[in-house]
Amino acid sequence: MDSFKVVLEGPAPWGFRLQGGKDFNVPLSISRLTPGGKAAQAGVAVGDWVLSIDGENAGSLTHIEAQNKIRACGERLSLGLSRAQPVQSKPQKASAPAADPPRYTFAPSVSLNKTARPFGAPPPADSAPQQNGQPLRPLVPDASKQRLMENTEDWRPRPGTGQSRSFRILAHLTGTEFMQDPDEEHLKKSSQVPRTEAPAPASSTPQEPWPGPTAPSPTSRPPWAVDPAFAERYAPDKTSTVLTRHSQPATPTPLQSRTSIVQAAAGGVPGGGSNNGKTPVCHQCHKVIRGRYLVALGHAYHPEEFVCSQCGKVLEEGGFFEEKGAIFCPPCYDVRYAPSCAKCKKKITGEIMHALKMTWHVHCFTCAACKTPIRNRAFYMEEGVPYCERDYEKMFGTKCHGCDFKIDAGDRFLEALGFSWHDTCFVCAICQINLEGKTFYSKKDRPLCKSHAFSHV
Repeated sequence: MDSFKVVLEGPAPWGFRLQGGKDFNVPLSISRLTPGGKAAQAGVAVGDWVLSIDGENAGSLTHIEAQNKIRACGERLSLGLSRAQPVQSKPQKASAPAADPPRYTFAPSVSLNKTARPFGAPPPADSAPQQNGQPLRPLVPDASKQRLMENTEDWRPRPGTGQSRSFRILAHLTGTEFMQDPDEEHLKKSSQVPRTEAPAPASSTPQEPWPGPTAPSPTSRPPWAVDPAFAERYAPDKTSTVLTRHSQPATPTPLQSRTSIVQAAAGGVPGGGSNNGKTPVCHQCHKVIRGRYLVALGHAYHPEEFVCSQCGKVLEEGGFFEEKGAIFCPPCYDVRYAPSCAKCKKKITGEIMHALKMTWHVHCFTCAACKTPIRNRAFYMEEGVPYCERDYEKMFGTKCHGCDFKIDAGDRFLEALGFSWHDTCFVCAICQINLEGKTFYSKKDRPLCKSHAFSHV
């Protein structure tokens, strides 16, 4: 293991992503690099272990603490990293190629789709591996990083058509391991480059040619190609010993008119229905219902037996009223239980007016003068009949003789000299002293006090 230190000049972004931490029981390491980023330019590689962050030991940091520590560094980030030494093999001199180039075959096979490999003459058994150019760095330095990559395999974003790792394990247990993820298969094909062994030098001893790929045996073929009943057994609506079947919700019935209070039952009745295996029973005839039925007031009914208690009309549409356990259609309910008008003594089935502790038809409670319905406006009673405010003031309104304004209900007033006065308006015409309850004189219909009884007005 090589330990080294990297200093990145800020500001962020630093161009790398962390994985692991104390809370994952996995050492902190570099999981991804931004191409051309600061970390990549400084020589940081994917898989490097993070030993310290800004001088602090990274082994005691959780994933979030490490992120916060990096954010707090500001303009300068110092990382202590560790990298495994690649195991290099001794380079050997490449032998001269044989005259015949290697032969490849492209016959379709299930096994060939998993790993790409060349076909041709196999290398000698005692020949050492050959290497040209610089030695390749191993993808996984040691077993711990291998486990780390396996554990974090499901952290990478996957397309919607991919299968999770747990589902692949489940597929292996149920014998359906041939169903490989399309994206995983594509990645394997793109990442695995066929390696062509250097052809062995020509020798005097002839070698047997390497046999080509054999035809796939029935045991290596996928189960859906061998077993004709596989598709039916693993259909979405089937169940197996591993996958749990979820029952689909009942199909809702089409919406009925909003004016209908009674609704057709879509599935199940109160106290038992299709969900628990019980058959609905009509509350009226106590017989089992076969087919369409209604649910109202917590009971099931045959549509033709949910009728008005008075006229026998079917109440499937139009609404109903319930009174003392009996069911009525709107017309019968109005006739039987609707209040009576105080004027015409008829049943009130529409808009109702409450006034004087009685109920009225709106068109019956009107002004005695203009015959206009009073509805929710103010009114005055005079001799037992109602008047609207305008007609009452016109016919019975009283004006003050002093100020010529109306004397409203509740105002204090007095009557003198044949007129009505506000108590504050009955004053001496000369000195304006209030004359309520006092001796006064009058001249030209105007009140005068004792002091000005003989004065000119």
